[in-house]
Order: sequence, then C-alpha cells, then structure tokens
Amino acid sequence: MNTRTGVIIKKVLKKPPFLFCLAVLLSLASVNAFAEDKPDAQALYNDKKYDEAIKACQQILVETPKDMDAYNIIGMSYLEMKKYEDALRYAEEALEVARFDRRIILIAGEANYFLGRNENALKYLEEFANIATSDKRIKYVYYYMGEIYLRYGEFSNADISFSTACYYDKEVAEWWAKAAYAREMAKDYFFSLDAYKKALALNPNMAEAKRGSARVKKLMGE
Repeated sequence: MNTRTGVIIKKVLKKPPFLFCLAVLLSLASVNAFAEDKPDAQALYNDKKYDEAIKACQQILVETPKDMDAYNIIGMSYLEMKKYEDALRYAEEALEVARFDRRIILIAGEANYFLGRNENALKYLEEFANIATSDKRIKYVYYYMGEIYLRYGEFSNADISFSTACYYDKEVAEWWAKAAYAREMAKDYFFSLDAYKKALALNPNMAEAKRGSARVKKLMGE
C-alpha cells in the first residue's frame, strides 16, 4: 500500500460511521442513476426500435468492445431493417472476436443469403446447423439452405433441407410446397405428390401447390 492510499483510508475510517454509510449510499445512488440513464438495447430491439437499439449497442461497444450481446442485437436489427450489408459487416467484425458464437454465425449466414452470396451463406448456415441443432431458429436455417440448393439446381439436397425444415415445423404450407417442387424436379413423383397434398391441407388455396399437384398427377398418368 502506498503512503497516499494509506492516508485516504485513515481519513475515511476517522469519519463517524453514519457519515461513511451516507457516502457509500450516495455513491451507489449515483451509479444506479447512471445505469438507469443508459437505454436498454434489448428492450429497444423487442419494441422494434431498431435504430435506437443499434445506437445503444454501438455505445456499449465503445465501452466494452467484446460485448457479443451488443453485436448480436446490432446484427439482428440490421437484418430486420433489411440492411444486409451492414448486418454482414458487424457479423464479420464480431466473428473476429468470437469465431464460434452461433448467434453471429447465423447473422452472417442470413445476411449472405439475402445478398445472394450463396456459397458464403451455405458455409455459415451449415456451420450453424452443425453446432445448434436444438436452436429454435434451426428450421429457418434449413429452409434457407433448401432455397440455396434450388438456386444451384441440386434438387435432392434441396429436398433434404426443405424436408428437415418441415420436420421442425410441420405447419408451414410454403415449406411443404418447396419440398414437393424439389422432389418433382428430382423426378420423385410419388413423394412429391404427397408433399403437395400436405401443403394443400394446410392452405387449400395455394396456387403453387395446386399447379404442382396437377403437373405431378399428369406425369404419373393420373
């Protein structure tokens, strides 16, 4: 302990106990007031105030540059605003800090997907699928992967991806129709028709599924 520190401590200890307690309480009140003045970034995001959430998180990153929660909220906010280049920029910056944060991996995958950068999107989405099998967003990851495989013309892989998305959520008619189309393109007509039927059971007015079902029935000679 240096001399100056020792003197300060002695002065504090010489104060009457009630004055010491008062000083501590005032200090805590000051800290709490400062904390209350800082906006709650997560609450702002939940309220769909994405610009404000981003600003709050940018300030957090000035103070604590490795705060992954802040990076996540920024990336998710930019995705919600359809500002995919910005989302990707922050995701790539965050991955330099924590390469295997699955939240950031997903942001990078989605941003690349919406930017049409199929190869990079697939890389991140597959990585997320491998490390986050129980994540509630996994169904969307498989849907995105299915769309990418359709873009590539890899219909069997598209079928697997869409079918997996349907496994996680059986109530999305569009996903059944996508699986049906992939199977149709792969000439797997029996299972294609089955998937079209499931899509129409969920949404009887889906024009895409009606047309697909008619095409497949014709190909099967029905």
